[in-house]
Amino acid sequence: PELAFPHVDGSESIEQQNRLLHCYLEILCAAVVETGLLEALLPAALANAQRDLALGQASAHGWKVLALLAALMLEADAVEPSVEDPSPPPLQFREVLMCRADQLGS
Repeated sequence: PELAFPHVDGSESIEQQNRLLHCYLEILCAAVVETGLLEALLPAALANAQRDLALGQASAHGWKVLALLAALMLEADAVEPSVEDPSPPPLQFREVLMCRADQLGS
């Protein structure tokens, strides 16, 4: 909480903190889409997770990355296009990730 809300002194409501967290998630979605990070990240995370499964080990990174991608995908569920932003970053993220659904096994 200290990293996400560095200036919290108890005066911010949970609603304000949730709005800020939503903003952070939207920025992260935009960064992943606009930088092309997903193209490099997804194959590496899947390879890491598959290798660890084959070895019977718990993956330290592959599964965490996949969990992060799932959390960002869920962020898109709460977003509606608007006149001001007909294609918000979480929806762009979902579209990019869905194009790679075959890699994910869905």
